[in-house]
Amino acid sequence: MKKLLLILVIVFLSSCGYEVRRAPFASVAIGDIENRTFEHGLEDGLRVALAGEFMKSGIRIDGSSQYRIKGVIDAFEMRMTAERGGIAVGWEVRIGGRVVLEGPEGTETLKQGSLNPYPVSFSTEGTIEDLMALKEKAIGKAMGDIAADVVSSVMAR
Repeated sequence: MKKLLLILVIVFLSSCGYEVRRAPFASVAIGDIENRTFEHGLEDGLRVALAGEFMKSGIRIDGSSQYRIKGVIDAFEMRMTAERGGIAVGWEVRIGGRVVLEGPEGTETLKQGSLNPYPVSFSTEGTIEDLMALKEKAIGKAMGDIAADVVSSVMAR
């Protein structure tokens, strides 16, 4: 009975366009992430986000892995997008750079240019402290989006 149920589930999922993907490798090392901007801590945020996303996908983080993610963050922009009464109330964060995968087959560029293709927007009419807190939250969201894109590129290999 259990075998029949398992077969039915597999047939159902495969007929709906679902595909079970296996990770192309069991482990990855998070190598150097270089921050060439004046925005402090971006490299650490990307490292943490990448590690979390890889672990969610079933890929272990191992410093001795033959696969290594490396990157450069060379652009950080926080732009005003809206104002009310001469006061900036809307902002967006954009991050640019390059992320590569080094492995036995060579080096493969996973992301280049605008790392977060959809800028992370936020708004506030509060204090400068409110603005800075929301900025940090937006940067965290952008790093999560970048990491998810990188892992998606790896899984599609």
